[in-house]
Amino acid sequence: MRKLTKILFLVLLLSALRYPLPATYAAVPHLINYQGRLTDTSGSPLNGSYNLTFRIYDAETAGNLLWEEIHAGVVIQKGIFGILLGSVTNLNLPFDKPYFLEIKVGSEVMTPRQRITSAGYAIKAESADTITGILPTVKGGTGTSANTNSPNGAVVLDTSGYLPDNSVDKGALKTSTCLIAHTSPQGWGDYTVAGGEYCFYPQIKVWGDASQSWGCNIYTNQISHQGPSDYMTVVSLCSGSTGVRIDAQFRYITSSGADYWLWILLDKSTKDIISLSAAPDHPAYGNGGDFKKVPHPFVNFEPNTQEIILIDQGTCKAIKQAAKDTGRSLIELVNSEYKIDFSEALPYIPLHSGKYIDENGKQVKEMVKSIPDYIKVRRLIKMTDEEKAIKEIRTKQKENKYKEVQIEKENKLKALKNKLHLSTEEFIMFKESIR
Repeated sequence: MRKLTKILFLVLLLSALRYPLPATYAAVPHLINYQGRLTDTSGSPLNGSYNLTFRIYDAETAGNLLWEEIHAGVVIQKGIFGILLGSVTNLNLPFDKPYFLEIKVGSEVMTPRQRITSAGYAIKAESADTITGILPTVKGGTGTSANTNSPNGAVVLDTSGYLPDNSVDKGALKTSTCLIAHTSPQGWGDYTVAGGEYCFYPQIKVWGDASQSWGCNIYTNQISHQGPSDYMTVVSLCSGSTGVRIDAQFRYITSSGADYWLWILLDKSTKDIISLSAAPDHPAYGNGGDFKKVPHPFVNFEPNTQEIILIDQGTCKAIKQAAKDTGRSLIELVNSEYKIDFSEALPYIPLHSGKYIDENGKQVKEMVKSIPDYIKVRRLIKMTDEEKAIKEIRTKQKENKYKEVQIEKENKLKALKNKLHLSTEEFIMFKESIR
């Protein structure tokens, strides 16, 4: 049986919504770019030509088949393939409820089905035929609809009912970036993305041996850190093996950037970094706004074996400047150049959440007044060359140990297969059942 690595990149190819365009480009194409990685049971990437069947259902299991198309002779190189969903059979679904994608390779159905993320639902935007222009009161407008260009600089609809040409550019939206680094080989790690509902689709970067198994899945779900759940945008990352790190960066719309939130998840016993998250906004921003429901970005946090560190603002400013000067990403610098200073825990000084609230008719910063007691504020300090060398050796040792454990586990399973006289198919089903 073949295995589809849990990587789901769904990117909608959009031209525009109802912006005036030449007739050739006016319609929103109902196409979704799907990329995946196929391996055999030992984790080796597949090569060759395969028939792939894609189906969309309205449920994760069972449910109704809503759409299907077959891509014959898809060329797979080093396990990687990419196709356009909707290029064979018109993808005419309304995308007004949850959909789940099922993939069949030859005669084998991959499980479980994958929920189609928010990118696919941008097709729904095709029905947004009208936009009402408003003159913002904060810029001297009246707050009422208008169909003329405003002398005070507000963008409104022209007489044809569309936004005037050259009225929107990249300076019209302030954006920031949320950075996440996942280094743990122990399965998947889930992270709340700062910006949440205001996020664009992420970019992914793999460090180390990219031929090893890794994955990324982006979804919006009801997941709880503590207590009642709320809607959140979550990225699930898997580095697959020690020595492989996967980073994700999300661009999102913000009005903030005043304070920087750099979080580090540590192994309590070894003090090794498991993962990092960095953004100029609190993770609750765009994810319900409740700091008690979303106190930090680490969805899978285990208080008995892990601890969370929030880096102080002085350190954040210094590392941000170093990243700018060297052209390296902030989380790359932290991973390779810095260590946590455990000599002193610092007091938490309230930081800006990223949101502005109305207070007596004025827009003021919403501050995060406190953080949970189990989150400690600390500094980062630079490692010496000797400490960097030791860290590299330890990482390599862990990588070798992890590989040895995986080989031993596989050998034990093969011995069990022979002892139980299982067929290859029965053995694969057995392995999947115990994962």
